[in-house]
Amino acid sequence: MAISKTTDVYSTPRRSDAAAAAAVANPWQRIKSRIERRFRTIQMGSHLAGVGVCVTYFTFFDDIRTVMVSDSQYLYTMALVTALLFLIGFYVNHQLHKPVMRYISLRASGQTPAINATLSAQRRLLNIPLIAGMVGLINWGAAAIAIPLILIYISPVVPPGGRLLNFFWVFTGIILSGVVTSVLVYFGQEISVRRLLSAFFPEGGVAEITGVFRVNLRARVLVFFFLGGLLPMMDMAFLVYNKSRLVLSHDPHMVLNELRALLIFTLLVEGTLTLVLAHFLTRSIVQPVHRLQEAMSRVAAGDLSVRAKLYDNNELGRLGDNFNRMTAGLRERYELRRTIALAREVQQTLLPRRAPRLPGLDIHGNSIYCDATGGDYWDYLRVDTGTDGPIGIAVGDVSGHGLPSALLMASVRAGLRQRVALGGDIAAIITDVNRQFSRDAERSGNFMTLFYLLIDRPAGRLEWVRAGHDPALLYDPKQDRCDELKGHGMALGVDAKGVYKAFQHEDLREGQVILLGTDGIWEARRSTGEMLGKAPVRQLLREQAHRPAEAIVTALTDLVQAFVGAGRLEDDLTMVVVKVVSNQETHQNST
Repeated sequence: MAISKTTDVYSTPRRSDAAAAAAVANPWQRIKSRIERRFRTIQMGSHLAGVGVCVTYFTFFDDIRTVMVSDSQYLYTMALVTALLFLIGFYVNHQLHKPVMRYISLRASGQTPAINATLSAQRRLLNIPLIAGMVGLINWGAAAIAIPLILIYISPVVPPGGRLLNFFWVFTGIILSGVVTSVLVYFGQEISVRRLLSAFFPEGGVAEITGVFRVNLRARVLVFFFLGGLLPMMDMAFLVYNKSRLVLSHDPHMVLNELRALLIFTLLVEGTLTLVLAHFLTRSIVQPVHRLQEAMSRVAAGDLSVRAKLYDNNELGRLGDNFNRMTAGLRERYELRRTIALAREVQQTLLPRRAPRLPGLDIHGNSIYCDATGGDYWDYLRVDTGTDGPIGIAVGDVSGHGLPSALLMASVRAGLRQRVALGGDIAAIITDVNRQFSRDAERSGNFMTLFYLLIDRPAGRLEWVRAGHDPALLYDPKQDRCDELKGHGMALGVDAKGVYKAFQHEDLREGQVILLGTDGIWEARRSTGEMLGKAPVRQLLREQAHRPAEAIVTALTDLVQAFVGAGRLEDDLTMVVVKVVSNQETHQNST
C-alpha cells in the first residue's frame, strides 16, 4: 500500500526492534505520535514570529507610542492581548484538527473507518491550511482593533486628531504583522498536510475532492509578490517618511541614527520574510514540477508504470492526477495493442498459408483487414486427400470487424472444418454449421454470410451453398461472359432452424475464372462516398483472365487501393481466385 511511502518523511530516534517492527506494520502509529505536535509547533512558531516583529517594531521604532503610554503599559497590553489571541487560536485549531486526529487514531489502532468518515477527514485535512491561516488573520485583526483602543483608553489626554492617528498607526503595524503571520501559518500547515496526503490519498485524486478550499497558483504568486516585494517597499517608505519628519523637531544626528537602525531592522526582517516565503513557494510549486518532470522522463524512457506523486490541492495536483490517468490509459492501450497483435498473429495462422496444388486448377487467395483483426474468412477444405478429389473453398464475412468478429470467424472455421471432415452433402454441412454457430452468436447479435463452393475438376462440376453471401463471379473468356453463381439462403446465425440448399453448374472448362470475394471489394468507397461497384471488377476479370490466379488477385487488390486512394479502407477485403487450367499448366504454376 502507498502508505508506507508516507512514513519515510518522519524521522524517528533510535528505538527497539519491536517498536520499529510495529511502526512498519502500522505506519499510522508513527503519524499519530508526530503530526499533532507538528501542527502545534508550526502554529506557535508562526504566531511568535509575528508577535516578535510586532513587539520589536513598536518597542524600539514607534515614535507615536511614546506619546500615548509608557513602555510598561504598552508591553503589558501587548502581552495580555497576545495571550488571549494564542488561547483563541489554539482552541479553534484544536477543534479544526479533531476529525483528522480521530481518523488517524482509528487507523493507528488497526481499524478501517467508514467511507463517510474517510471523506470527512480528507476534506478537513485539505481545509486545515487555509482555515488555520484565516483564523490567525481574524485573531490578529481583533488584536489590531483591541490594542490601539486599550492604549488610547489608558493614555494621557490626547487631542482627537492625535487619537485617530495613533489608532491608525498601531492598527497598521499589528495588521501587517497578522498578514505575515497568517501567510506563514498557511504555508507551514500546508507543508505538514502534504506529508499526510500520500497516506490519506494512496491513489491520488487530491484535486478531485469537492467541498474543499483551494488557493490557485496565481494567488500564491501574487501573495509572494505582495509580501516579498511590494509590502517591504511600502513599509520602508512609510517608516522612513515618519522618521524623516522628526528632523524638524529633534536632533538630526539622533534621527539619522534611528533611521539607520530602522533601515537595518527592516532589511533584516523583510529579507528573512522574503527568504522564508521563497522557500515555501519553492516547496509548493517548484518541487511538484520537478517530480512531474522526473515522472515524464521515465515515461519517455518507456516506463508506463510510473506515477506522478503530486499530492497538491491546486492545479499541480490536478495536473498530476491527469498525468497518472494518461499513463494508465497508455498502459492499457499498450497492453491492448499487444493483445490485438497477438490476436492478429493467431488469426493469420488460421488462414491458409499457401494454395493447394491440384491438377487443372490454379488457386490463390488473400485478405486485407481494415483493422488489426477482422471478420473475413476464407479457407480450403478437402475430404479426399487424393490429388484429384473435389476441393471446397469457403469465403465468409462476419458482421462488423475487429476482434469480436475475428473470434466469431474462428468459431465458424473450427465448426466448418470439423463438419467437413465428417463428410456428407454440402447443404447438410452448412445446415449443421449454422445450427452450432447460432448458439455462439445469439447473445452477440452478430451473423456471418458464407459462400461455400465445391469444385470437382475431373467431373467439370461446381456445387455451392450461398448463405446470405454475395454470389461468386464466373468469367468464361471464350464466350466473354461473366455470370453470377446465385442461390438463396439466409446468413449463418440468423435462424438456428434454417435449412440450406445446394446449387450446381456442370459446364466447367479450361480458361474460366472464378472469383469468390467479400463485399469490401465492390463496396469500397472514395472520400466522396462513391462506391467501386461490380462493373470494374468484371472488367478486370476480362482483362486479366489470361494471367495466373495470383496475378489476378494482385491486380484486383491494386484496383481497390487505387480507387480508395489515400483514404482508409472501411471494410475488410477478401478474395479467392480459381482459374481452370490444363494439368501441364497447373504443374508449371505450382512449381
